[in-house]
Order: sequence, then C-alpha cells, then structure tokens
Amino acid sequence: MAESIQISTLPNGLRIVTTAMPATQAVSVNLFVGVGSRSEPQRLNGITHFLEHMVFKGTDKRPEAIMIAEEIEGAGGTLNAYTNKEFTCYWNIVPYDRLATALDVTADMLLHSRLEQSEIDRERTVVQQELKRNHDSPGAWAGRLIGTSVYGAQPPGWDVGGSVELVEEMQRPDFVSHISDWYHPSNIVLSVAGNTSHERVMSIAEPLFRDMPVGEIPSVIPLRPPSPARASPPTAATSTSAASSSACPSSAAMTAIASRCGS
Repeated sequence: MAESIQISTLPNGLRIVTTAMPATQAVSVNLFVGVGSRSEPQRLNGITHFLEHMVFKGTDKRPEAIMIAEEIEGAGGTLNAYTNKEFTCYWNIVPYDRLATALDVTADMLLHSRLEQSEIDRERTVVQQELKRNHDSPGAWAGRLIGTSVYGAQPPGWDVGGSVELVEEMQRPDFVSHISDWYHPSNIVLSVAGNTSHERVMSIAEPLFRDMPVGEIPSVIPLRPPSPARASPPTAATSTSAASSSACPSSAAMTAIASRCGS
C-alpha cells in the first residue's frame, strides 16, 4: 500500500508533514529546526547541541526532566534528539493512541523550556564529557579531522559540539538569544508518520503551535571554498588518480544539498 504524504503550512509559516502508515501500531513525531553548528558564531560553537540537551531539563508545565521522560516512556514510547551541522531534530515514538501526548510534550519542550542557570551548569559537565568521549572513539575523531581538513577554519569545519573550553563559557542569555534568533515557525518542520491521519495531526498540532511569534531568520555565512593546495606538477599516476575522482561532488555542492534538506 502506497504511503500518503501530506503537507500543510500554518499561517505563521510552520510546516506540518504527515505520512500515513496504517499498518503500524505507532506514531513517530519529529520536529526539525533549521539550525545547526554551521549557523553559530565561533564564540558559541556548540550551543545548538548544548541547547538540544537543555530542552529536556524542564518546562513551566513539566518543571523536572523526569516529568518529561515519564510522559513519553510511561506511555510505552521513547524520546531523544540530535544535532548536526545543518539542523536539530527532537523526536519521540509512541503507541498511535498517544499521539496527543507526544505532540503536547514536543511543543512544550520547544516553546516553554525553563533554561534554568543551575540546570545549565549541571548539564555543562555532561556535554563536556560527551565531547571528551569523542577523543576516545577513533571513528568519531576521524570524522572531526576530516571535517576540519575539508572545510577549514569556518563554521562547516568546526565540531558540532564545540569544545570543552567554549562550552564552559556558555550562559543562560546565550541560549535565550539563540532561541530568539532561530526558533521561529518558518524555520521549523513538524513531521509525523504512523497510524494516524493528516486531519488528526492538524487538529492537535495547530492549537499548540499557531501562537508562535513570527521572526526573521538570520542569514547563514556562505561556505568559503578551501584554498587550492600548492602541489608539484602532476605525474601520470596523479593524473590518473585525479581523473578517477573528478566525478565526486564538491564539498560546496554537498553542503548546498544538505542545506536544502535541512530547510
């Protein structure tokens, strides 16, 4: 049976995408925000990832982290989030009859996080330990080195999580400013897939998100192509190697593709 995909846009610009999958007994709620580490100033490199941690730490309605987790896990579901260079995703999966709970928790985390300084200070150590663990993972460390080598000293070449030193300096006003800049409805996509209908998702989601204030999204710093390396005259072997790799897309093209997917 073909999957049915429908897209609606709220008056404030937030897009809602649904994929009906009636054979499953679950629904997956994914909220994408079009901001990743590429959009950060160097002083705040890593704040998008740090903020991803913080929205789980309490809201006005659910002031403790355990209350957020219990809403989803108590319904038989799971929740998490991830950040990359282009976007942030907050997601949960629940039984299909708990869709309203899943959407309410997602909206509450997005719109009403308390971002208490005491919680920021407590979570800071967790984020720093996560960064340090990457040094112990050859695959993760190699990925960081490749990114730096390809893109150089500019946002796409920086680590998604920033550094231990930069994370140490981040304070509550930095998080509030980051949300104010990037967390606008026109920069957000809510995607729901599973045993539900577009009409049901809209009836629940629209009241939750329709009052989000509209704002202008900052421009992203354009990618600077890396400077060509000074090289010796090519030999027959290097010419053959260059020819075999000429079909690979450029880093700029790959970034442009990723940017379109993230928006």
